[in-house]
Amino acid sequence: MSLYLRGRVYWSRIVRQGERIDRSTKCRNKPDAQRIEARWINEITEAGDTLAPLKMANARKPVFLSQLALRVWAAIEHRVTASTLNLYKINMRPLISSNLGGCYIHNITPEMITDFTQERLQEVGPSCVNGSLRVLRIALKMAEEWSLIRNVRFRSGTNRRSSAGR
Repeated sequence: MSLYLRGRVYWSRIVRQGERIDRSTKCRNKPDAQRIEARWINEITEAGDTLAPLKMANARKPVFLSQLALRVWAAIEHRVTASTLNLYKINMRPLISSNLGGCYIHNITPEMITDFTQERLQEVGPSCVNGSLRVLRIALKMAEEWSLIRNVRFRSGTNRRSSAGR
């Protein structure tokens, strides 16, 4: 729970069970803003597991990678061929069955992706791993377009071909 200024108005940031809610208190002085924030915290406590009283347009429920995959398939099924969609689904299976599948998409870090890559390379070849990473990149870029996450960045140049053999 924290108060912060945006312009001249205090805003409240409340985080509960991985869900972050930013709301304007519409107050310019801190004591009034603290009272409003305290009231919202009481509402959350009374609501239990549901945050329905505080739902706003800019507050989003965290999404697991497995849930994101279902949204992506529904969004792209009319844009790609059936064989391409099937290939994407096949390449997504290892991601969902790994540690990444049970992770919220906003918590996925480059280190987690590197760990997945190293573990997967012990089982299959690089082309299979690259297929999974390609599908992950597509899914995360779509999540960014849908404003589920922001600032998706992938490490570039990790698998560059060397020209030493030419």
